Amino acid sequence: MHDRTHGLVRISAVAKGIISHYQAFEVIAVKVEITNGKDTLTGVFEDNLNISNAVGKNPVEIFSYNGLSQRFIQFNFPRPSTPSRLFEKYGIKYYLCLERDGILSAKHHCLITETDYLIAELDCDGCNFHFKKDTSTYLEITRF
Repeated sequence: MHDRTHGLVRISAVAKGIISHYQAFEVIAVKVEITNGKDTLTGVFEDNLNISNAVGKNPVEIFSYNGLSQRFIQFNFPRPSTPSRLFEKYGIKYYLCLERDGILSAKHHCLITETDYLIAELDCDGCNFHFKKDTSTYLEITRF
């Protein structure tokens, strides 16, 4: 993307034309990495909830207590009024979601309920991921 300032409005040249600086930040694609021990779950999602701003640029550390889910209790978001566009799929073991109370969580598919708002599919290339008890879990979100 090439940025240029034009008067007071910054414009960006993109593959399909030109959009304003403000339009470019309406929907932001981000990569999420959740690391526990030596294994990492990764996923990509459109950050229309501003999760990347809340998490910040540095990895966030939280202590793990459960083998199949991790709640990031310091991140609570209002649940969107529109349903999630993401649905559970066969073969996906973990999801990033908002729980009923708005807490950001990573959960094994067997723990997903109808009250969870799914944000992203999470994958662990070739590993049998689970949250190891009494181990630090790191959450990192990177903008594209």
